[in-house]
Amino acid sequence: MLRWVTRSLLGAILLVVPLLVACGGGGGGTGEQGNSQQPAAMPDDGAVGDDFAVDFSLNKMMLIPAGAFTMGSRPGVGHDDERPQRRIYLAAYKIGTYEVTNIEYAAFLNARRPSSEELASWVYFDDGTYQKIQNNSGAYSVVKDWELNPVVYVSWYGANAYATSFGMYLPTEAQWEKAGRGPRDDRLYPWGDDTPTPFVSLFNVILRMNLGSPGHFTSPVGSVPAGASPYGLMDMSGNVWEWCRDGYQSDWYSVMPGSDPSNTTEVTHRVLRGGSWANDTADFYRVSYRGHDAPNVFQSTFGFRCAAPPTWRAERAPGGLGTAPPMARIEAWRPGRGRGDRAGADN
Repeated sequence: MLRWVTRSLLGAILLVVPLLVACGGGGGGTGEQGNSQQPAAMPDDGAVGDDFAVDFSLNKMMLIPAGAFTMGSRPGVGHDDERPQRRIYLAAYKIGTYEVTNIEYAAFLNARRPSSEELASWVYFDDGTYQKIQNNSGAYSVVKDWELNPVVYVSWYGANAYATSFGMYLPTEAQWEKAGRGPRDDRLYPWGDDTPTPFVSLFNVILRMNLGSPGHFTSPVGSVPAGASPYGLMDMSGNVWEWCRDGYQSDWYSVMPGSDPSNTTEVTHRVLRGGSWANDTADFYRVSYRGHDAPNVFQSTFGFRCAAPPTWRAERAPGGLGTAPPMARIEAWRPGRGRGDRAGADN
């Protein structure tokens, strides 16, 4: 069972705007704004053709060097499924500096043009308050001013489809934890051992509203740079829970290999990490906290970021991805535009 506690927001107003983009949680059972639907059959998540382009300029990939790190929780901290604490070696990899945003996922849907079966297993649209991507008969747009917030209501299947379509993948939980903790210590949070505040972690929406911080729901990615991990990754604590590649196994820390562990066992739940905007206790924001839920579950608190091999570059990914400054890329996906403008960002 998931151990997190969430709060719902009431009275949110959905702003309807013209199309911006053209064409086309440690546990389960929160029961908040999320919805669950069992997909009929899983579609092929292979790469797409040359007309498939999404701009990665905002979501620059960070190289995590090869080496060991401390995985799990120290004695007296955390939960049984986070122990024993071990030194684990990982080969080099890349991981997104930010969580995948609404504008990126909408552009993916427009370019991929998923079938009704694929779409039903990837994204939940029937919440006009918390879902900021709009589906207008197969043309996907983003509600104004929510373009750079993390995508939500995406299942594990929808997150995996996005990542694999670009030659990337969802991070293993070992990769996620190293990226959030760094190689040198067993810190509790990405920034150290200090208790989370709204100025380092996007959590506890009521407190954030009272303090005048961004509130009401998710915040634009990278809104709290003071909470960055040792590698410079943003929002590893709060904003949205992030799907990982691994299946959840309670005794995984006891049985996993000491080098590049990845749990590919067929299990009923997939791992989620990082806590969300709706959680209200510090426990959920520790880098070693292990969330999990069924892969077909949609929640207003679930999102993701991507990982990739160390040689991955945007311009070499399937579809020849374009790059542009963050705000310019919104313009690049207006109706009638093919690819985003190229600005030479190094991914």
